[in-house]
Amino acid sequence: MRNLLQTHPKSEPEKLPAKDNDGRLPGDFATRYRWKVWFQVILELTVLLVALYGALYVVGISIWKDYAPVWRHDEFIQQSQPWPAVFCAGVAGGSLFALKFLYHAVAKQEWNQDRVLWRFIVPINSGTLALFSGFGISAGVVPFIDQQLFENIFVALFFGFFIGHFSDNFLAALQRLAHEWFGTVDRTEKH
Repeated sequence: MRNLLQTHPKSEPEKLPAKDNDGRLPGDFATRYRWKVWFQVILELTVLLVALYGALYVVGISIWKDYAPVWRHDEFIQQSQPWPAVFCAGVAGGSLFALKFLYHAVAKQEWNQDRVLWRFIVPINSGTLALFSGFGISAGVVPFIDQQLFENIFVALFFGFFIGHFSDNFLAALQRLAHEWFGTVDRTEKH
């Protein structure tokens, strides 16, 4: 029995570069976070997954009318297509972005409690940005993109998801554009 419990001489484990192994030695698997932290991480994960699945459900019923509930066939919903789907595609893109950020932050020990507000707001910002960007294109305000783009539901869904997933970048670009066009209230220029 004693022989079964003895360990064999360890050979030198292969060392992975720190970036490939989160800076850990092989076999170092214990969590770096306390249980209270994991509770909040799991809560954030749950909220983001519910937002993602809810958005994907609405996107799904927008595509597959056979599975849509009775309210889907309401005249208002029919007239508003594809806008609820574009909004939800944006929410799905933003949720996926926030989920990606969450698992990277946990793995790289960069997660912090103060980002919870950001992670919860990103899906709603993303959906809203996708929706109103779509309105701008459909109205002809953005002249270099075809107004008929949203007649194809799949193109509209891709647009919503794309804008939603990259909403942080899109908003930063819009802010730079607004500063260039309008200036800022903080900046005073000397003449």
